[in-house]
Amino acid sequence: MKLLHSIFWLTAIIQLSLALTYKQLQENYLKGANILKIDNKNYKLIEEAREDFELVLFITANGADVNCRLCKEFQTPFEILANSYATNKAHYSEEEIGKPVVFAISDFTYSRKFFEALKLQNVPKIFHYASTEKASSALNVDDEYDFTAADLITHLRNWITAKTKVDPKLLEIHIPPNYNAIATNFMVALIILIVIYKKYELILTFLGNKNLWQGLSMVTIVAFIAGHMFNTIRNTQYIMVTQGGSPVYIQPGHQQQLGVETQIVGLIYGSLFALSVLLYKAGASKEGSSGWLSILISVLVFLLYSGLIGVFHLKNMGYPYSLIHLF
Repeated sequence: MKLLHSIFWLTAIIQLSLALTYKQLQENYLKGANILKIDNKNYKLIEEAREDFELVLFITANGADVNCRLCKEFQTPFEILANSYATNKAHYSEEEIGKPVVFAISDFTYSRKFFEALKLQNVPKIFHYASTEKASSALNVDDEYDFTAADLITHLRNWITAKTKVDPKLLEIHIPPNYNAIATNFMVALIILIVIYKKYELILTFLGNKNLWQGLSMVTIVAFIAGHMFNTIRNTQYIMVTQGGSPVYIQPGHQQQLGVETQIVGLIYGSLFALSVLLYKAGASKEGSSGWLSILISVLVFLLYSGLIGVFHLKNMGYPYSLIHLF
């Protein structure tokens, strides 16, 4: 019985001596960084016993071969939280901090072996590994973050607080100022002010030009009529391709639209506007050739309107009217 008792305590002492401590992690892996980089060389440390710290791991794939848009979108809030935690932690004692939280990132580009060990089918993922006295597989995740919240940074902060029991004040958000952006904006503003001061009268003359505002107004009107705002809100595709490989320029239905479709309609409307102006000027002219020019412009206007109605017919197949069938 004494022998079994001795073996038990000896095993416990060996496990404690083999456990990865927060101090060892700082000295050997973090080395002053706020975020631990997990790669093919060090991913085994996830499986080691860790008694005095907890781990929050963000798994991503930012390489060009995968091009995960969600990964890039979610990595920024994760890094802000990790850096904020490191900043806040510096103002509190070890007793106030309690069991520290280590933020880690693993990217598929340099962690293929780790991804294979985790048997991952999709990314991004955020895993919580609680402190443990025994070594365990990286598959033994204590909890996984659910990417469903609209306000990711607030939701992720609350999730980490709930899972790690860390003091919420340690996760107060700190976004450091971008001094490069501030300096660039200052220089641009300074240059603009100097130009305005030196060319004040010329700028006033330019801004008071009636043709300028007429042109800008018409460009804006044409862009909105053609569906630019629809594309911006819906983030529509530029062009589609059928299963047979043929390109689709006009998508049927008024709830669907393509980027190239907006450009086609905008080009037609813009051309009609320009031709209408030319037709007015040709009609007001007293030159002998103005009559033939007016006829030519009228024919072009007729053809463009036929094309515009043809596009509308493609959008609404039940529309019964047309001028001439161009397509």
